[in-house]
Amino acid sequence: MQNAHAFVAELNKQFEAAQPTNPNRPVFYVTSGPVYDKVCHRDAIFADKHGGAVFCFVNASGEVFKAAGWKSPAKGVRAHLSDITPEFVAKIVDAGYATTGWLYR
Repeated sequence: MQNAHAFVAELNKQFEAAQPTNPNRPVFYVTSGPVYDKVCHRDAIFADKHGGAVFCFVNASGEVFKAAGWKSPAKGVRAHLSDITPEFVAKIVDAGYATTGWLYR
């Protein structure tokens, strides 16, 4: 992946293909900040609403961080966007929900 927006586009594409009629499938979006892009998700039935949950944080160099909370990432780089492939995203989708287990050490 090149950036957080490309990562989100791939997540949304694969979840839509895997669960086209599921109103509770996650829909991802990016909120940009001064240092990090915050990757968030909410259920498809609430796609036009604010809120949701933080999936991860991504900085300008493509380093991925687990969320410590809504406003900040946990310490330590957990992955790099250049290492995330569509096949890896498929593993997240296969879990059936927006799992962040791959971000734990």
